[in-house]
Order: sequence, then structure tokens, then C-alpha cells
Amino acid sequence: DHADAIDLMHVGQPIQDVQLRLVDDNDTEVGANTVGHVQLKGNSVTSRIYGDETTTKALFTPDGWLKTGDSGALISNEQTDRSLVIVGRIKDVLISSGQNFYAHDIEAFVSEVDGAELGMVAVASVQEPDSTVEQVAVFVVYRKDLDDFAPLAHEVRATISARAGLD
Repeated sequence: DHADAIDLMHVGQPIQDVQLRLVDDNDTEVGANTVGHVQLKGNSVTSRIYGDETTTKALFTPDGWLKTGDSGALISNEQTDRSLVIVGRIKDVLISSGQNFYAHDIEAFVSEVDGAELGMVAVASVQEPDSTVEQVAVFVVYRKDLDDFAPLAHEVRATISARAGLD
């Protein structure tokens, strides 16, 4: 009931044949109930980024664990046994034109647009291979007629511009 409290959801255990570990900044495993970087390994986990060896190398640890980019904790208590809780993203701050923005804030702005629901929107920074400039990318899950997506995309852009000052 604290004013600064947030709700976090247990996402459970990894699927069969997938290993999960939480590590610190040095890839050393952390204990239960401790926030760390979420890493995965297993037969159903991708082994590379097609056509991009540089990104592939950065995406995996030397011993083959996929760095998901998420931070989380394995919670053990009387209700759960090592259940994964996603806390956020490791790089949750996006930098655009020298200003810092939190991805979850932009996602919340986008979710105000009719047709773009929270949980169906993801915001990330992207960078062209030969550029040093980061851009903000918005991904919207949209399962309706493609012709109707253009107005939604325009409204999403306008909302982000009005609420966050981003182009």
C-alpha cells in the first residue's frame, strides 16, 4: 500500500530444455530474491543474429548464454519456488538529441492511443550500423487490417511528439 510501490508479475519457470540464470555486471550468478541480468541458454534459444556477427558476439556471453536485456529476480517464498519476476530492462534509458527518456514512459504515452494497448507496445533505441546516433523505435502489435495501421502509426507519432517532445 506504499505510494511508491509497484506491482510486478511472476512469469514462472523456463520452458523445458531452457536454462535460466541471473547474473551481475560481471556475469557472476546472483542468489534468489536478488535483481540481476536475465540470461538464457538452450536448444530453443536463438544462436545468432542472421547476417550480423558483430551483434551476435555482443548478444552472448563467452560461455554461450543469451543476454536478454531484461533485469529480474528469482523469487522464492512460501507461494513460489524460484519464479522469475521481470523488473525492467537493463538499458531502460533511451537517449535522443542529448535527452534521456524512459522506455516505459513512452510506452505508457503510446498506450493512451486507441488501438495501441499497454503490453502490446515496446519501445527501444536503435542505431544504424554506420551511425553514432540512436533513434527511438516503437513496436506495436497490430492484428487488424494493414490499411488501418497508417492512421494509428501517425497518431502514435503525434502522441509521442506531444507528450515527450520526440520526433
